[in-house]
Amino acid sequence: MYVAYVFAVLTGFVFAGFVYSLFVVITGREPSEDMILFPTGHYLLEVPIVILSAPYILVKSGIYRIWERGHVKLGTAAIIGAAGWSFMQGVLVLTAIYKL
Repeated sequence: MYVAYVFAVLTGFVFAGFVYSLFVVITGREPSEDMILFPTGHYLLEVPIVILSAPYILVKSGIYRIWERGHVKLGTAAIIGAAGWSFMQGVLVLTAIYKL
């Protein structure tokens, strides 16, 4: 049973990394939370990209906060939040795949 949970987390994280990388390849810039805080003209297209790539963005931010700034608690909280978000996104992706 626990294997399915781990598989869902990994699927969500891989999907988030795929969306993140696809956006970088297409536009040449990295998605970040600044896309929501400081919107541009493509706001309706950027918000779903940030939502779908959020686990990757949170893990990247968490690792940066731990290594560069030394904020271990904040970085750990970001990584744990990314794991939860990745699990929910993985369940959504796997449900969509198995319903086809």
